[in-house]
Amino acid sequence: MGDYKMNQEILHEKVLYPVTRVRTAKAGGSGVVVYSKEDPDKPGEFINVVLTCEHVINDAVTVKSEWDSLLKREIKKDVAEEVTVEVFDYIGSKIASANSTQAEIIAYDKNHDLAAVRLTNIKPLDYVSTLYPESQIEGLKLFDEVWTSGCSLLHDPFANKGELTYLREMID
Repeated sequence: MGDYKMNQEILHEKVLYPVTRVRTAKAGGSGVVVYSKEDPDKPGEFINVVLTCEHVINDAVTVKSEWDSLLKREIKKDVAEEVTVEVFDYIGSKIASANSTQAEIIAYDKNHDLAAVRLTNIKPLDYVSTLYPESQIEGLKLFDEVWTSGCSLLHDPFANKGELTYLREMID
């Protein structure tokens, strides 16, 4: 894995701490903080975005048919309920607290099983997930160690160790 070896501190900050738990009225699962930056239109307020799976937020989105008087026909609109996102505070490896905030579904794609939600919390989040360095992707090999973390089945975040098993997937 080149120069990008993971020590425990990095694993906590890059893999465990950005993980959130996303809940809807009927279901829930993992999310990960992917963005936390100051709102350019509102200094002092932050935009916080969590990436999750579409199947996690699926029951919060309904498609409704309604008459559009301008178009003079019935159109379909998706209506999204707010979801709840829990952001965790840690002392080392132990959860010190879980802070719950509402979030708006801002994008979802059923075919790719992805969704993004924007938190109503406008405070900066300390831990944001990052991508593996593009300059080091060519050095990856099968059986390289990888780590993931998530809230499967609505559990508190937990880590999983694995290994690379496939390298030919192309993602635009």
